[in-house]
Formats: sequence, structure tokens, C-alpha cells
Amino acid sequence: MRLASLPSSSACAVDLMWICEAHAAGAGRAAVEVEWRVARETGRTAETFETFFDVALDQACVHWVLACVFLRFLEDNGLVERPVLGGPGERLDLARERHAAYFRKHPHDSDLDYLLDTFAETARLPGLSGLMLLLRSLPFCSAWGGAGGGPALAGTACF
Repeated sequence: MRLASLPSSSACAVDLMWICEAHAAGAGRAAVEVEWRVARETGRTAETFETFFDVALDQACVHWVLACVFLRFLEDNGLVERPVLGGPGERLDLARERHAAYFRKHPHDSDLDYLLDTFAETARLPGLSGLMLLLRSLPFCSAWGGAGGGPALAGTACF
């Protein structure tokens, strides 16, 4: 099932499509077009650009979901000291406070910026930098540095 075909009442689907399409007309779309042209020229795809682009959007959305699920797994299993997305009992309160503290410090940022910051922090943990490369390779990621008005994370595509 394509993500775009999920019921419109699904807040998650709407949010994910907004995130993935937010920069679709800019650098993200251009990066996918370069990839598509190379794939066409080398015979790796016969798809139209629009079909190729839709698949790239779907893959980007799936990567965002998997990164968040992975982070929640780390939180639920006590593998990160301070929760950032949620958790049972007082860990949920800690995650909410951390979220609020981030926005006190960065009042013009978006939840997307918060997630990017969270992934950057997670990537600095021992053994996790390779796993969090997941989002760095997305064609839409480089366009999102500082998406909500905050500063882009220097020196990297996403984090």
C-alpha cells in the first residue's frame, strides 16, 4: 500500500506526507531527478520521473518512521539515558520536558528540527552512528537543514 493512499484521517500519514513533500519542489526533487537521469541512462529504470519520485517519497517516509521506531526501542529498553520521544511512566514526563526545553531554547524551530536534533544526538552514541546513517542518505534530507527556521546542522546533510 502506498503511503499516499492511506486514509486522510490518519494524522500520521498526513504528517509524513507533509514532511516528505515539504521540499519536493526544491533541492530534494532536484536530487531525485539527478538519480533518475543516471538510472535511465544506465538502463536501471524505465519508470517516468513522477513514478520514480513518488517511490522516493514513500521510501523517505518509511525511513522517518523506522528511525523514530528505532529511537523508541532504544528508549523503552533503557539504552538511552534520557528519553526524547516517550516512554512509560516518568520517562514520558522526562521526554515531554525535554521537548519543551528544546523549544524554549529554539522557539522558531519545528518538530522536524527537534527530530533532526534528536537523531544527531543519537548518532553520537557509541555504536549508533552507522545505524543513523539511514536518514543522511535520503534525497530530501539535505533540503531540511533548519527546516523550521532554525540553523542547519553544520557539516552534514541531516545530522
